[in-house]
Amino acid sequence: MEEVMLRRLKIICGEIEKINKQANNILVSVSLLESMSTQEVEIIVQKLETVIKRFCDELNNYFRIAQEPAADDISSMSIIQLGAEENLAELRIKLNNKKANMSTRAKSTTFVSGKLPKLCLAEFDGNILNWHQFWDQFNSNIHSRNLSDVDKLLYLKASLNGEAQKALDGLETTNKNYQIAVTALKERYGKHNLLIDSHYAALYKIKGAENNNEDCRKVLNEVEQHLRVLSSLGENINHNHLRFMIMEKFPENIIYELRSKTNADSISDIRKELENIISAKEDACRITRESNKDKHVAYTVETLHVSNEPVNERSLPFKEDHGNFRFERDSRNLQKRNRSPVHIYEEKRTKFMCIFCNENHYNDQCTKFKTIAQRKEKLGNRCYGCLRSGHSLRTCRKQRKCQYCGQVGCHDRALCPKRDY
Repeated sequence: MEEVMLRRLKIICGEIEKINKQANNILVSVSLLESMSTQEVEIIVQKLETVIKRFCDELNNYFRIAQEPAADDISSMSIIQLGAEENLAELRIKLNNKKANMSTRAKSTTFVSGKLPKLCLAEFDGNILNWHQFWDQFNSNIHSRNLSDVDKLLYLKASLNGEAQKALDGLETTNKNYQIAVTALKERYGKHNLLIDSHYAALYKIKGAENNNEDCRKVLNEVEQHLRVLSSLGENINHNHLRFMIMEKFPENIIYELRSKTNADSISDIRKELENIISAKEDACRITRESNKDKHVAYTVETLHVSNEPVNERSLPFKEDHGNFRFERDSRNLQKRNRSPVHIYEEKRTKFMCIFCNENHYNDQCTKFKTIAQRKEKLGNRCYGCLRSGHSLRTCRKQRKCQYCGQVGCHDRALCPKRDY
């Protein structure tokens, strides 16, 4: 019996030597430790712990039974046991350090990458002029993604409204119908020649700009928008009739500056010079406006109370565009009304005008223009995010949060699709 137990101890000790050799290789080579996963190192640690514990248990049983223990054999096996226990303790420390380093790197990566903002899909209402931009965005965000066709069709239907939405009426939301829906929309709105003709027609229909910076900027933005789309569709836009058509959209003084600064007849040179001229006029107007701010008298409630002189209405800030409403200036003569300037100021502060119907209520409460399509048509080229003119939603700096759906920078609350109209 003693011989059997001693032979068993030698076998277990051989297992200790085998596993301890692996542990020693990891401790000696730093590159090996880095290349191994934490799970692989944990397995070696567990194996070494288990075999050492089994050896200790068997050794205790052997000493209880043996009359004359084999001292030499037990001594050599104990040396192997002690070496394995030392490597085990060191390997545990290395493993804990490896886990700590991985955790630190994971936190650092999470901090740098952060959470991406929620993506707002573009909407399409059947206006063929917007098809090119809509499909490019939808193709990038949804169509080319690894999604099921039924999910793509759900996203597509959610992005349509108005005439485009009616084009898919009766089409069930299934995997097979997604390609049918895409083909139907492309046949109706995405034909190459039809897109080109529509943008040329829109160019000709642009009304000439009034002799002010705001209107000139608006017209230039519309011209640039259509020319960029035509160029992306492969259309050659360097035509003589286009050159004349572009220049006739702007006032005489703009064309005079254009001709005095350049004799080039190419469309690209004319576009660049128009941008330079209008930008320079805008900068000059902005600088002048800023310098005149300090010259205006700041009227306070106290000064209005004590002043007996007639107040110049133009110096009172009663008219500003604030997106959701506009303050109105009351043009009636203050002296004909037996009311103090303070009372009139307080009354005018509370008046605001709907941007759609010009009546006294908030934009999202308009009853004359109830649907989103009607409101967008009324807005024309205004931004759908802040309702101001001179830029589009894509370039809008006002990242407002919709009070109805909670989305930021996607639309004004008067254009929220989730609100009950």
